Amino acid sequence: MHFTPPPPLPTAAEPYDGTRVETKQAIAAYVEQLGDLYAYCYQTAQTKLGKNATPVVLSTATTTLFQAAREKFNP
Repeated sequence: MHFTPPPPLPTAAEPYDGTRVETKQAIAAYVEQLGDLYAYCYQTAQTKLGKNATPVVLSTATTTLFQAAREKFNP
């Protein structure tokens, strides 16, 4: 019996088909948008809560705003 090893798996640098690069670009764009939204939520929480907000309160408010915005606009 002759054993033939399977072909190597594709790497990030070597896409195995034409959709791989587009998929990565779509993911990168989506993550960039999420980052922008989270940054905006953070700035809003800072403005609304003031300088006396603790880091935990600021983080919680930011995450709450972020999740609420995503739920409202991405049902």
